[in-house]
Amino acid sequence: MKENLAKKFFSASILIIVVSVIARLFGLVKEMIVASTFGLSTELDGFYLSLMIPAFLISTITNPLPSAFIPRYNQLKGESEENAMSFLNSVSTSIFTLLLLSAGIYFLVRPVFIQVLGGQDIPGQDAFIFSAIFSSFIVIQGLSNYYLAILENLKLFLFTALGAIFSSAFVIAFLLFDKSILSLALGFVLGPAFYLLIQYGVLKRRMANGFFWKTPFINLDTIFKRQYGVLLLGSFLMGSTFLIDQTMASYLGKESVSALNYGFRVVALFTGTATLAIGSVALPFFSNLNIEGRFREMRELLTKVLWVVFGSSFVIIFLIGFLGQDLVSLLFERGNFSPEDSEKVTEIFQFYSFQLPFYVGGIVLVRIVSVVQKNQAILLISALSFILNIGLNFIFIEYLGLKGIALSTSIVYFISFLLLWRKVKLILSTD
Repeated sequence: MKENLAKKFFSASILIIVVSVIARLFGLVKEMIVASTFGLSTELDGFYLSLMIPAFLISTITNPLPSAFIPRYNQLKGESEENAMSFLNSVSTSIFTLLLLSAGIYFLVRPVFIQVLGGQDIPGQDAFIFSAIFSSFIVIQGLSNYYLAILENLKLFLFTALGAIFSSAFVIAFLLFDKSILSLALGFVLGPAFYLLIQYGVLKRRMANGFFWKTPFINLDTIFKRQYGVLLLGSFLMGSTFLIDQTMASYLGKESVSALNYGFRVVALFTGTATLAIGSVALPFFSNLNIEGRFREMRELLTKVLWVVFGSSFVIIFLIGFLGQDLVSLLFERGNFSPEDSEKVTEIFQFYSFQLPFYVGGIVLVRIVSVVQKNQAILLISALSFILNIGLNFIFIEYLGLKGIALSTSIVYFISFLLLWRKVKLILSTD
């Protein structure tokens, strides 16, 4: 049974890895085309600054959803299919309304936000179009993230990385047709929109009672509201760290935001694949084990997963130390992306790479804390990480400049992993 459990876990993870590798290949081509077209430029700085708030809102609202929603949904489903479906639709309409309100607020404040950060906005009517594009992205990507959690709970792990494939494919197609920042933005939002339609169609077929509208925020499950509220605040604090990183980078000179994003996106090729493969599978697996009271098997599975995460991560970090410059040059050094740009991005990328085992391992630990509904611990750790991130940013920027932000991020993930590990050990030893 134990071997079968681990085998099922890693088999599902391997399926996601295969699809994720395909998604990352599409992502690499996309990043290469973006780098060749725009290089490190103030125009691209403006794009990333425009994307900053939507990405923050999406992650803040939807990142806590799987951890709060899936365990409660599975509990209710064990009691009554009808109650579980009613709960799902109540959450769906509430999340849609929350995303819609967030998009409306962003639409109004985006031009002011760009000016405050000293970025270069798109002139005239195009600025209005950009606001509309990124506002719609909040709703589309937010709903897609929520639907993905439901699909993964149904063990449809093939969908985990499909969204990234469609997103990259649309950006590539639009930039090949027209090499403008507007084409980049359109591709960025239409890919997720196409994927959202597919997700909705599949869920419509799989859900016996179907989707129906319920009054948002009214009669929401009490346990879900309590758990989601705690996780939402924690997600806000953790999401703010990247927002702060980009804001601080914007004051370090032109092209700094672009450079930080390139470095982050290269390391995200590794963290993203690992998080999709391990984190997506972990939640439904650990949730079911918790409901069935199989705590010893939870401990044994966690140990095996962390051994795999740390072993593979240290190999990757070692290779990045030796081959990082070559990798960045291979990916980006063409068109408007110069050798000097490659050197700058490589340093950021290498400092970001230190976070790999702690980021991915932390995701797994967060899943366990969530399924046993001890989310207050996540909130406290998020608050500490938020404070540490600001303090360490100031310290390392003073000595290392822009790449100090990347090192600060890695150290914050290391500390948060240690705190999560201590909490999980207490939880599983008690249970």
